[in-house]
Amino acid sequence: MNVENVKVVTLNYNLPQDYENGMLITPIDTIVFVPDEVIVRNVVFVNDGTGLLPMALKWLDMPTQGTQTIATFLDKSVLAPQTRFLIGSRVNGQYTFQTISVAAVAGVNEWTQTQLTGNLVVQLEFIRYKRPAASGRDDDSITVFTPLKDKLNKPAYVRTC
Repeated sequence: MNVENVKVVTLNYNLPQDYENGMLITPIDTIVFVPDEVIVRNVVFVNDGTGLLPMALKWLDMPTQGTQTIATFLDKSVLAPQTRFLIGSRVNGQYTFQTISVAAVAGVNEWTQTQLTGNLVVQLEFIRYKRPAASGRDDDSITVFTPLKDKLNKPAYVRTC
């Protein structure tokens, strides 16, 4: 597919200082186009080496998708997941991210909200693809019905695009 617009946004968190009520509130306001998708390009997390259990980052209010886990990682991780999410609507405003980890509760592993300590960097790439040109019209074209005559010489209608 041909790309029309691309914008890379890097989320850089110094944890736990960047938490607000246990969440990471992040402005994403530099995208001037409506992206078709977002790709999670890179995730880097480093702390003091004590975090041995799997951790994850959730985007709680992703446009058109709702809550999505966008990355899973361990301590001292450098990942390039290339995970894609369809968007199709404007991305402009404050967005909420949440860190979670596996906590062994009575022998059962459950994901729970966790405030991490360390540095977390996430690189998101927002992409809008070129639309195919259909007969020189734009995406907002309309359908026109024109009268014709069928084999019995009665009026008929054909859709022209």
